[in-house]
Amino acid sequence: MMMDPPGYQLEMYCQHGPLMRTSLGKKNFYLFNHPDAVKEILLTKASSFKKGMAVQNVQKIIGNNLLTLEGKDHAQKRKILSKVFSKTYISDFEDVITSHINQKISQMPSEGTLELKSFCSEISMELISLMLFGTPVSKEVQAIEKTIHNGLSLIYMMNIPGNKFFMKLPLPFIQKFKQSQKELYLIIEQLLNSRQARSSRTYSTIDLLIEAGCNQEEIIEHLIVLFIAGQETTSSALVWLLYSTLTNEMPPEFLLEIRKADSENKKYQDILDYPHIQACILETLRLYPSIWNIGRQAIEDIEIAGYQFKKDDYIAISPFVMQRSPKFFKNPNAFDIKRWIVKDCIITPQKFTYFPFSYGTRNCIGKTLSEVEIFCAIKKIFNSIEFTLKDNKKITISAKMTMAPKQEIWVDFKKYT
Repeated sequence: MMMDPPGYQLEMYCQHGPLMRTSLGKKNFYLFNHPDAVKEILLTKASSFKKGMAVQNVQKIIGNNLLTLEGKDHAQKRKILSKVFSKTYISDFEDVITSHINQKISQMPSEGTLELKSFCSEISMELISLMLFGTPVSKEVQAIEKTIHNGLSLIYMMNIPGNKFFMKLPLPFIQKFKQSQKELYLIIEQLLNSRQARSSRTYSTIDLLIEAGCNQEEIIEHLIVLFIAGQETTSSALVWLLYSTLTNEMPPEFLLEIRKADSENKKYQDILDYPHIQACILETLRLYPSIWNIGRQAIEDIEIAGYQFKKDDYIAISPFVMQRSPKFFKNPNAFDIKRWIVKDCIITPQKFTYFPFSYGTRNCIGKTLSEVEIFCAIKKIFNSIEFTLKDNKKITISAKMTMAPKQEIWVDFKKYT
């Protein structure tokens, strides 16, 4: 289970059906993957739940921010960050995204070899850096990424009984996280001082947070959320999309739409005119959702989808499981973008069976930004570069807060002339 949590949940679903219960001491844990459960837990009865154990433990690692807060505090933080992730703000940023990706591709050699995960991570890191700081300050962003990754690597340790004791031990990976956490605060302080000292600069997210009255500690908390929402989700989705197109036969309409969208400099708001591009993004997020598991804890006795649950029961819903269920998707483990298209129009799946960014007031705030970045990236990449896998080794999933390939993916590339 610890080696492959998504695979374990999918196996349990296939063997035992939509509802499964297990216990750890006096605590009850449920896996509940049914459309009615999704609707009630995430929407209609969401106020009867708080975030689950995993997020409660993450709070000990990354502090009080949008990912971990509840109630009024959550609403207040989300209101501030909603300006950063508004469609207007992101639409204005879309030209910056496209320009930077063009520059990135132009700096690449005409052909060579690269590791796909690193390539996608670097692109998404530079894009989130431009958004946060107004410049692709790669060293600082890499330091932020290191701190967050070191923290996220502790998530499953935090679910082990006695985790408070473990966190006090001088274990190398715990010491590594604490050291990188200190470095993070110093880096952000330097960036803030640097921006305040410059008389002329590009407007960025930090300026927006300062205008909102955030102090330095609050800005750091927001940056962690922005980084996870804007970098992690985009990087993982982009690498899975590129890998999936390399390992599956794509319909010719896909590349025709790519060339048309790129040559006409189309924006994400025009994506409905390109059903095969949209279907490719939808299918990638179906198989590899940005949020693969959603945990909640009941704060009162409650009935969900006809079943009774007691106060403090933990319930997990998995977009990964629901979106790979043969009940809702034919041949569910296959990458098939045609499943989404009927007469050049995108079809809508059964409600509450497809939710890669979750639902409701606690859905992924970076949804639109991630989709815009993916659209801009793939139309430029596919129209400029040809990739070829160096080998066909099996790629498995590393599931933390997002889903990423566990192995390196090496490709040969050649730029179109």
